[in-house]
Amino acid sequence: MCNYKKTFICLLVQVLLLVMFGFSSADNKPVNKAPTNDAEEKACSVIKEKIQKHEDIRKYVKTSIQMGFSACNIIKCSIEGGGDLTQIITGAVEAGTTPDVVSRCAMDAGAKAEKVAEILNTLSSAGICYLLPEIPDEYDHPGTPVIIKPPPVSPSGF
Repeated sequence: MCNYKKTFICLLVQVLLLVMFGFSSADNKPVNKAPTNDAEEKACSVIKEKIQKHEDIRKYVKTSIQMGFSACNIIKCSIEGGGDLTQIITGAVEAGTTPDVVSRCAMDAGAKAEKVAEILNTLSSAGICYLLPEIPDEYDHPGTPVIIKPPPVSPSGF
């Protein structure tokens, strides 16, 4: 009977410690907040500067994302800076950002969904196409005999 009490008390203490320390560390982490740093802010300021000079920002968006900066932050920064939406979306897609991320970030920055969808549709490839399988030449002509080769003989059978 004594062992059951010790086991129960140990289990109760472990659960209490888990509740006290396990959940307190999870509360301190921001949720869905992309980390920003000085380099990313500098990249944003460079993009905004290029927008003010009316330069093509597609390559700056593409390069920033390829360098490892948050694609969403770069897209938002470019849109908020007044950049051309077509150039921004094109640069992000060329950098490898998926269309769902591009559309979500662009709309979060204030772009209209119809315009974003229109640009993404013009950038997308032909999509999934069904091609009929090719029929081999030897089967094109009915009545042509099919030559069956015997299987190779294994040297282990000797």
